Amino acid sequence: MNQTMNRKKIKLVVLNFILGFVFSNLSLATDKIIAHPNSEELLDKLNIARDLKQKKHDHYEINKWKPSFQKLLKENGVKRSTVRRQAKDSLVEYLARLTTTYVLLPENHPLFPKVKEELIAQHPENCKKKLTESYHNQLSLISNACHPELIKGRILP
Repeated sequence: MNQTMNRKKIKLVVLNFILGFVFSNLSLATDKIIAHPNSEELLDKLNIARDLKQKKHDHYEINKWKPSFQKLLKENGVKRSTVRRQAKDSLVEYLARLTTTYVLLPENHPLFPKVKEELIAQHPENCKKKLTESYHNQLSLISNACHPELIKGRILP
């Protein structure tokens, strides 16, 4: 019985290590964000990322099961997995831009409350009716977007 418990503990530790490694490698897009002192430039990049997310991710999630969308993909010779990956990448980029803007935008900027509200709205608890990713995936994406900012010391735990 003692050996069985030890094996279970070892399996659990190995599983945690593997999952930690996988999720730490998911933040590749967020590592490319460079700090910009110009508030307007930050907001412009956030708006571009938001538009791209709405164009790719939201459009994909709304239409992915429609036969006409699947037919259009087939006609254009585009794989569904490619479109899904592009949609997911646009969501990751948007969350990274949103996090960076929240961290670097001065609190006295007139749009800071809106950016803060938008970031809070991305948490799965606050967008249950609009959630296109699973609860766990959405939480992982937000965590991966915040991780580089925590490492750089811009967000205090």
